[in-house]
Amino acid sequence: MEEMVGPRLYSCCNCRNQIALHDDVISKSFQGRNVADVYCCDCREVLGWKYERAYEETQKYKEGKFILEKSKIVKENW
Repeated sequence: MEEMVGPRLYSCCNCRNQIALHDDVISKSFQGRNVADVYCCDCREVLGWKYERAYEETQKYKEGKFILEKSKIVKENW
C-alpha cells in the first residue's frame, strides 16, 4: 500500500516553521541588490530577502519575489 505524503515544502532551519511550498519555487539562481530582509514569523530568524526593484527590463519579473537562502531552510516531505 502506497503511503500518503503531503506536499514538498521548505521550513525554517531554526524552528521548523513551514515557510514555502516547493511548487511555488520559480528559480534557484536569483541574485539581487535592492532587497529587504525576510524573517521567520515564529522565531525571527533571517531566512532571505525580498527582491524589491529591478533596473533592467529583462529582470522586472523578479520584483516582489522572495529569495530564501539554502542554509536557512530545510526540506520537508521529500
